[in-house]
Amino acid sequence: MENALNDFRELLAVETAKIDRAIAEAHRASISFLAARGNLNSSGGMIKVTRDAAGTIPMHCQTAFTLLLRTLSAHGVKVDQSNKDAVTAILRAWTEERLLQLKRVVSITAPMRANSAQSESFLKEIGEAGDLEIRRIAGEISLIAASQGREKPDQQSYNMVFNGQVGVVQTGAGSFGIANQHIDQGASEALTAALSKIHALATQDDSPQRNDVLELVADAQSELAKEKPNPFKLRSLVSGLGDALSMMPKLKEGYEVLKWAGTLVGVSLP
Repeated sequence: MENALNDFRELLAVETAKIDRAIAEAHRASISFLAARGNLNSSGGMIKVTRDAAGTIPMHCQTAFTLLLRTLSAHGVKVDQSNKDAVTAILRAWTEERLLQLKRVVSITAPMRANSAQSESFLKEIGEAGDLEIRRIAGEISLIAASQGREKPDQQSYNMVFNGQVGVVQTGAGSFGIANQHIDQGASEALTAALSKIHALATQDDSPQRNDVLELVADAQSELAKEKPNPFKLRSLVSGLGDALSMMPKLKEGYEVLKWAGTLVGVSLP
């Protein structure tokens, strides 16, 4: 299993670096916004920088969960009743360390430094969000292990059991893979409507991220218009668009519309 864990850590380091950059950008945008309104050292400022980081925790944990399943499967390790606790412990240890890192990142922001005596009470939100994700992942792993216990050697076929929010599927006999999702008509129509709504809102916005949003919308619309859209590319575009919208308070309505439509194509936005 050690080789699998080394691969897991390498892959996760790359994804974590991407999320760290998104947090840094969100913090810069929040601090500029707060400073412009004279609220930099307020409790509202402390809440904002904390939630910039706390909002990424579900993404962090789901990414770690998905990558661990993929690397274990690639190395021929089956998650079952004999090792589910060890697998859960790996993810719990990583998550707890990540929560400490996020708290350190938030604690050095201007609003927190100006109110250091009160910072711990605000940072609790990060710990609480992490605890919920640890419980969820432990439950997911228990489901995988339980389904392995029900497999029979003479079975000719296996049911597809979806355990993740990003297309991870158990394909039987201890193997896992990424679902090749078909974009049905209902999902296509909902996403088309969401993209049109976001385009209309973004054209009236003056935020620095406006052009990025419009470009992502155009790319997603172009992919969706194809006879056979690439579901992986579409999910990537929707996820990127969600990240961009999350840093634009004026486009909250567009974010909420995309959040719902995104679930139809396998994207779960925080």
